[in-house]
Amino acid sequence: MVFLPSGTDGERVEFIKGITECYLCGDYAVDPHHVFAGARKGKSPVVYLCRRCHRNVQTNAEEMEALQKHIQLRMMNELGWTEERIIKEYGRTFI
Repeated sequence: MVFLPSGTDGERVEFIKGITECYLCGDYAVDPHHVFAGARKGKSPVVYLCRRCHRNVQTNAEEMEALQKHIQLRMMNELGWTEERIIKEYGRTFI
């Protein structure tokens, strides 16, 4: 899971250049994807996807929901976030 750093657009571009592997399939990744879109998109975790996976996640609600659930569970298990904190930050839970 990758979080975009705050800063100028130039800093974000330099940070993104270091990511090369699709989070879902392992192929070459070219698209950053905000996992929790909407009004709080700027605070969302970002994963990097190949074009095929990115298109699939954006057009298939079940795939999007599965990715959101997976990332929320990782945030809870690996970063110690609570469900309440997820709701506070993103307006809802994804599990």
